[in-house]
Amino acid sequence: MAVTEAVERKELRPRPNPRALWRFLRMQTAYAPQFVALMLLSLALSALGLAIPVLKQIGIDEGIGARNLPRLMQVVWLSLGVIVVQVVAGYAQAYVACWLGQAAIHGLRTRLFAHLERLSLSFYDRFGHGEIISRMINDLDAANQLVTSGLSALLADLVTLVAISVILFVYDWRLALAVHAVLPLTILVATVLGPRMHRSWMSTRETLAHITTRLNETVYGIRVVKGFAQRTRFLREFDALSEANQEANIQAAKAFGAFLPPIEMCMTLGVAIVFGYGGWLIYRQEMKVGVALAFVMLLQRQFEPIFRLSEFFATVQRALVGLERAFEILDTPVEVADPAEPRALEAAQTVVFDTVSFSYDGRRSEGGSAGGSSPDVLHDICIEARRGDSIALVGPTGAGKSTIVKLLARHYDPKAGAVRVNATDIRDVALESLRGQMAIVQQETHLFSGSIRDNIRYGRPDATDEQVVEAARIANAHEFISDLPRGYDTDVQERGLRLSNGQRQLISFARAVLASPAVLILDEATSSVDPLTEKRIRDALRVLLHDRIAFMIAHRLSTVSESSQILVIDEGRVVDRGRHSELIDRCDLYRTLYHRRFREDDTEQTLLPAPATEGPTRTEP
Repeated sequence: MAVTEAVERKELRPRPNPRALWRFLRMQTAYAPQFVALMLLSLALSALGLAIPVLKQIGIDEGIGARNLPRLMQVVWLSLGVIVVQVVAGYAQAYVACWLGQAAIHGLRTRLFAHLERLSLSFYDRFGHGEIISRMINDLDAANQLVTSGLSALLADLVTLVAISVILFVYDWRLALAVHAVLPLTILVATVLGPRMHRSWMSTRETLAHITTRLNETVYGIRVVKGFAQRTRFLREFDALSEANQEANIQAAKAFGAFLPPIEMCMTLGVAIVFGYGGWLIYRQEMKVGVALAFVMLLQRQFEPIFRLSEFFATVQRALVGLERAFEILDTPVEVADPAEPRALEAAQTVVFDTVSFSYDGRRSEGGSAGGSSPDVLHDICIEARRGDSIALVGPTGAGKSTIVKLLARHYDPKAGAVRVNATDIRDVALESLRGQMAIVQQETHLFSGSIRDNIRYGRPDATDEQVVEAARIANAHEFISDLPRGYDTDVQERGLRLSNGQRQLISFARAVLASPAVLILDEATSSVDPLTEKRIRDALRVLLHDRIAFMIAHRLSTVSESSQILVIDEGRVVDRGRHSELIDRCDLYRTLYHRRFREDDTEQTLLPAPATEGPTRTEP
């Protein structure tokens, strides 16, 4: 991915979409009692904060000015009590706000994760892993700040503004009217600068997503980066992405910084009005000194909520950006979903592809050109397999082999025709029921961080330790596992990087053995392993394929020569089918593939016995 493409901006909305905020709030109805408690605590703190200026005005005018010591002491004790209650209420407010923020984000993040698991593979074809992670982590953190430091103070600050205005007008309507003349300027600032802030915060989120994507790609492919001596190039590209994010954050800070000076100017102007006009009223003995002091303190208190509201406005901008990006995922439709009335599927006895055609939105995903004017990847595929059959799919790269098994697992739905299991269209079957009968062994085996035991048990979590060991024995993985320092409790680390390719494949086969599927899919499962490991896998296959339906994609003759039927796929069509001996005689394409790719795996090689012992092959992480 070129840096210029990575930092390309999407078209941004000039104004935030408030519907994202209301939608987020509606999702929090389960926490309504906690929200009410938080609002009450915030209102109480606001009321206590307003009591201090009023008490000082009373203490000056009715205590000091009137030389009334009992009244002054009464004010002092009341002020101390207000401060103590403020401390307790402030702690309670902070705790409830934090609890609510974490609960709200936990709920949304869990819904997002559940939806990600339901989304079709076409979604992951469009979105990079780093982009998804950024939206799940970084964007939702901004929404968390909205709850913890924004919403909790919003109502209280609005009430405070109204209450201060009322108190000021009660004290002296003339001076109150004069200082309120500066408020329209504040509203104008928010209206003019708000959209700019939204664009700036959206840009920071986009550039951060690009950084996360590149970091994920680099860490995952670090061996390729080092192997091709591309460290300098990747560092240069990452630096450019980071610089773009830095610039976006600087622009966002500038936009927010431009928001504050007008507010400060309004406050300074208000204080000047109090000292000027209020001093004149005191001089004319139309206002007491305590009232003027209360005016100054209340005016400062009035602008504190305005400051917080300006910060809240920036927080809302960041949160709306994060929520919009999160809801974009949540609103992505599930293209392959359970039917309205799903059927349960009995153990698979037959699998039929009935004149199946398919296209990836008019694009080929397996490489190659579309060929003519048709965008289809598969054309009129017809396959019939019964229990005990093994169907091998061979053909050049981009022919459509992997697409066929993806349709069988219903990762996509065909454009025309139908895939049937036990004479039932799989679109009428519950996805869990369908895929629960399948096990897939892929070329690049994915192991999860954790122990070897847990990885083998992945497809059957309730399996006993004895069943795990037995599955490993059948898959010829027990020997190398036993030689590891901690045996089955060995932590494979993320993606199984502590193990070699062959060891990961054997664990994958053990996982398939333990799952005991009715349908087994092998997607070039032996193309990247050494001959000795392949011999072990072939021995495991003889057990694993017994009394099952198997679909095998392979580039090596040794894994397909004994198949019940070999289908030769070219440009999305089945150009021939039969056994190896038949195809080698009559099919030019199969013969060509044999001479190019299968020669090293001739019959003599497949019959070579395995060595008596084989030590574990370890690769350094």
